[in-house]
Amino acid sequence: MWRCFVAVDIGEDIRNRLEAAVDVLKEAAAGNRDKMSWSRPENWHITLKFLGDVDMQASSSGEREMLGRLSSAMESAALPHGRFAADVKGLITLPPGSRARVVAAGIEDDGTLAALASGLDSALAAHGFERENRVFKPHLTVGRVRRGKISRGLREKMTECRQSCFGELLVDRIVLYRSELQASGSRYTALTDVSLEAGDAES
Repeated sequence: MWRCFVAVDIGEDIRNRLEAAVDVLKEAAAGNRDKMSWSRPENWHITLKFLGDVDMQASSSGEREMLGRLSSAMESAALPHGRFAADVKGLITLPPGSRARVVAAGIEDDGTLAALASGLDSALAAHGFERENRVFKPHLTVGRVRRGKISRGLREKMTECRQSCFGELLVDRIVLYRSELQASGSRYTALTDVSLEAGDAES
C-alpha cells in the first residue's frame, strides 16, 4: 500500500517568506514544544485530494496500471482549467477557535482551486476512491496541535500575521505524491504530474 495525495506545489519565494513567519510562531510556542509539531518547509504544499492507502498491486499490471488510472483522473480534472493565480495570505487555524488542530497559511483565489478539487474528487470516485464529505477550504498546513490548545502567545503572533501576504502563486500543474513516514518525519515523492493547459493558447 502506498499513501498518496494530489497537491499543488509552492515556489521558493513564497516558501522563504512563509518560513520566516513560521520561525516567529515557533519562538512564540517554544514553551509548549510538546504540544505542537511543525511541518518541514520542503514538504509544504496545498492538498487537493487525499487518497489514503492505495493498493498499487490491485491489478495484474500492478504499479504501472494504477499510476495510469490516477494520471487519467488527474488529466480529466485538469482539462477544464488553464493556469491561474492564487495568493498565499495570512496565518489561520483549522477549525477556527479553541478547538484548532491545524496552523496554516490561508489561500485566496477566484474559486478555481475548489473547482479543481471537486473535479478530482469526481474523477477519482469513478476509479473507486471515496468521495470527500467535507467542504474544501484551500490552505497550506505548516503545523499541527498535538495536544491541548494553541497558546495565547502563539495566537497573538498569528493575529499579527493575519494580513501578511507571502506571495502570488502561479498554479500551472497538479502533482501526485507518495507519502512515507520515516524517523525524521514524512518524506514526499512525486510520482507524476499533470499540467493545467486549457486556454493557454488564448493567453
